Amino acid sequence: MRRNQYEEALFKCEDERFEIDMVIDSNTATIRVLEPLAEEIAALKAQEEGRCVYYAFLSLESLHTLPPSLPPSLPPYQAKA
Repeated sequence: MRRNQYEEALFKCEDERFEIDMVIDSNTATIRVLEPLAEEIAALKAQEEGRCVYYAFLSLESLHTLPPSLPPSLPPYQAKA
């Protein structure tokens, strides 16, 4: 069966809409997977910032001279890149 130009344009529009819907669904699924990871990264970043407060006033040289009797609750120093 032969289609006229309007049917051809309608078919092309429906095909593009289907592809866009597939991309939207794919992106939605990706966002669902990445949102918990982003929340975990934000929590770890906040925790890391809280952890670095202990060492904010220390230089790298003074860290080597810290007494070994520090409480174990203090985390080890991690230099920021």
